[in-house]
Amino acid sequence: MYQINYQRWGWGEMQDVLTSIEVLDGYNKTRFNRRKTKNLELLIEAAKHAHEHGLIYFVTIRKNENPYCYFENNKAFFRVSFLDEHLRTYMSYDFTNKSEVSMPEKLFLSVVTIWDFKGDSDKVVKITDYKFHTDGKFVIVERDHIKNEQTNSEAKNKIDVSANWEDYPGFGKYDSIIRIERGLNMVLETKS
Repeated sequence: MYQINYQRWGWGEMQDVLTSIEVLDGYNKTRFNRRKTKNLELLIEAAKHAHEHGLIYFVTIRKNENPYCYFENNKAFFRVSFLDEHLRTYMSYDFTNKSEVSMPEKLFLSVVTIWDFKGDSDKVVKITDYKFHTDGKFVIVERDHIKNEQTNSEAKNKIDVSANWEDYPGFGKYDSIIRIERGLNMVLETKS
């Protein structure tokens, strides 16, 4: 069971309501923090206002009471970051829409990033980006933090990216963008 919080995730924890309202106001040039009562209801109102007007807002999602993922929405950009049992970001999805429409109907999963850590530590040993293009072009960028090397490889043939499209989520309706399974496993497993 998922629990949605409109509080920002930062520095390994969910920020408090007041800080989240202040950050939203700073980004969006709004004035919700000037109200006398600053509570969870006001934060939800500020997040909903941001969603409806294509402004920035934050979501932290818990699954079975444990932090599961967090994301930032910036108009037609969502970066969903998934947390492991040590509260490290181990994978992220970048959804984009390059159209000029302020509230696009569809988002495209353009990048999957995977972090590899040294054991239970926070030390990153490798970061791999899987970059998808709407025309089927596919690129892998691997950054080895131990050897301080980067390798880029591009698929010779175009791939099917139909599983990369998602409907733009309604406010509070994030199941489609926070699901890990999305038909990309075959591509990610065979290319890595």
